[in-house]
Amino acid sequence: MRRLRVKLDTDAYYHVTSRCALKAFLLDEKARDMFVKMMRKAEKFSGVEIVTYCVMSNHFHILVKVPARREVPEEELRERIVTLYGDRKADFIFKHWEDLEEVGRQEDVVEEQDAFRNRMYDLSEFVKTLKQRYSLWYCSNHGDIEGTIWQSRFHSVLVENSQIALTAVSAYIDLNGVRANLVSDPRNYAWCGYGAALAGDKAARRGIALLYENSRPQYEKLAAYRDLLESKAGIGNPLVRNSEPAELTAREEAAKMAGKSNDVGATGKRSNGRGEPANKAGTDKQDEKAAEKRLALRVRNASLSRGVAFGSEEFVLGLIASSGGERSRTKALPFGLEGAELRTAGRRLAQA
Repeated sequence: MRRLRVKLDTDAYYHVTSRCALKAFLLDEKARDMFVKMMRKAEKFSGVEIVTYCVMSNHFHILVKVPARREVPEEELRERIVTLYGDRKADFIFKHWEDLEEVGRQEDVVEEQDAFRNRMYDLSEFVKTLKQRYSLWYCSNHGDIEGTIWQSRFHSVLVENSQIALTAVSAYIDLNGVRANLVSDPRNYAWCGYGAALAGDKAARRGIALLYENSRPQYEKLAAYRDLLESKAGIGNPLVRNSEPAELTAREEAAKMAGKSNDVGATGKRSNGRGEPANKAGTDKQDEKAAEKRLALRVRNASLSRGVAFGSEEFVLGLIASSGGERSRTKALPFGLEGAELRTAGRRLAQA
């Protein structure tokens, strides 16, 4: 019996998780910093795009877009190898290819280059590259550890390519530090995509921008994402200890990012553009529904990490059917609270 795992040949998004062996707390601050650096190198080498991530002390989450495979010319291949391995090892690889060519073994060079290309645009190879290289670094810096530091296979959930599904999974990932009671605001957790984005990390900002339509300015995309993450629902939320109001509202944050201030009055409160408080009449129900969704994202949901798929009911049921749903014990489960529009394919086992 193995867990059902679904991978597509077209552009696709996956929520990837993996734990340290024996659930040990091996990732201190230095180790988490290094993990993020290696994750970015593996991202560039593999040709994937990281939307957001969260590195905890004993596990990690990554929402990653895996584009459809394309041909990688040799010049680009060499650049990616340098990014992943560094100049010294890359020079060794390139010299080895030159030596093979000098003795007429061009076919061996092509074979080795194709082996590198086959590791690109593939979810399993991306995660394998990241976990293996990180284990090597970790073990070399901790003399009492050998082999891998990770527990078994990684888990992946196929996420529907829709804004509602992708933003929900992204927010769930970035709220890990809040759910673990490490911070009251995800912006204060340095090892998640949202925290890195607000700290000025360009790669993290580009990732979050993937969640929204391209026509919107980046600062507006970040502001919209902040609206989903931080909320009045978080203040005094019993699920979040020591909850405090954020220093800036989403609109103020957007104005700050864009270097604008016309939407923020002298009092620091939101205004309607004329220096008057914005009219909130008729928004109570919308605020209540938004609060319910945000509250749902603050509750641990195993299906989001160890399920099969996440998205609309049509997407999830269609995927179950096309992946052998008749012989699996996987069902489309509602996600969130009242009137939830999203479904998860639960963490059931599928027959081998």
